[in-house]
Amino acid sequence: MINMKNKAGMGWQSAGQALEADRRDRILKADTRQFILLCSGLLERHAGRLTPRRGSGLVEQQRRFRRLVQ
Repeated sequence: MINMKNKAGMGWQSAGQALEADRRDRILKADTRQFILLCSGLLERHAGRLTPRRGSGLVEQQRRFRRLVQ
């Protein structure tokens, strides 16, 4: 996290550099394994609620586009 107390009076360019450094630091510290487990848990939790598609949706999309043109 950026310590803004030490960054008072910075210009746009140095602010951008500080934000980019903060972004890189957060990416390096991210726990990818924990994130994947969290996401897979959310998917499993909601997978049973999803109804299977009857088609690709292409026919419905074409029907809607035809209505727009008319």
